[in-house]
Amino acid sequence: MNMRLAFHIFTIFSHLFLLAWILIALQRSGTWNSTIIFWNFAGISLYGALLIFSTAKISKYFHLKELMNKNKKFPKNKTTIQR
Repeated sequence: MNMRLAFHIFTIFSHLFLLAWILIALQRSGTWNSTIIFWNFAGISLYGALLIFSTAKISKYFHLKELMNKNKKFPKNKTTIQR
């Protein structure tokens, strides 16, 4: 499987997990005490921040890798004579 495709599938499932966690926390917040609610929303925000950060880092990696592959195919300076 292509690594980029695997990354996109992982990202989609991670976001769906985060969405499910938010929905469960909102549905059950009326029956939980405030400490449990606080720790759930703290975990949700931490998970969301790490998901955004890691997704950006991995996307940057794939973008730079693609640029490096393009530069190998098309050298910048075509007029230089190689010895």
